[in-house]
Amino acid sequence: GVATRPCPNRYNVLCPVHKSIKGGRESDDDALWLARAARTAAFVADALGDCDVICLQEWFFDDRWKKIFCDRLPTHRLISSQRHGFHPRDGSPRRDGLAILSKLPIEKIGETLFEDGRTALTATLGRGGAAPVVVACCHLQYGGRETEVATRAYQAAAVAAAAESMAADAGASMAFLVGDFNE
Repeated sequence: GVATRPCPNRYNVLCPVHKSIKGGRESDDDALWLARAARTAAFVADALGDCDVICLQEWFFDDRWKKIFCDRLPTHRLISSQRHGFHPRDGSPRRDGLAILSKLPIEKIGETLFEDGRTALTATLGRGGAAPVVVACCHLQYGGRETEVATRAYQAAAVAAAAESMAADAGASMAFLVGDFNE
C-alpha cells in the first residue's frame, strides 16, 4: 500500500561535471563516472531506499546515470529538474540539477528558476487517502562572500514560499524543504 507517514531524505551525488580528476572532469571519462554512478546508486539504495522520498542534488543529466539509479530503486518514481545555462569551464550546456525519487504518487510538479540557473524542484505527493505532502528539493548557491550568503538566503526563502504555496493549493498536511544548503 501507499505509505501514510512520509520519510524524506537527501543526498548530494556529486555530478561528474563537477568532480575534478587529473586536470579534467570525471564526466570526460565514461568508465570512471559510470563506475561511480553504480557505487553511488548502490549506496543510496542501501542507505536511503526505505525512505518514501529521496531528494538528490547534483543529479547528472545522462540517460545511463538515470537508468543506473532507477534500476537500483525500482519502487521509486523519478522526477528531475535540470540547471539552466552554460558551464563556465567549457561553455557547454549545464548537465546538472536535482532529482526526487518517490514511492508516493506524484500529483503535481513545480520548478523555481533562479538567476544563476539553479532550480528548485517541488512536488505534491499523494498518501493514499490522507492529506498529501509537499517536498521541495534545492541546491543553494555556494560561497561565503556577502553576496553569495544573501543569494542563498533569497533562494531558500523563494523555495520555502513555493513549497508553502503548493501545499496550500493541495491542502497538504506537511511541506518539507530538503537539499544541499551549502552552509
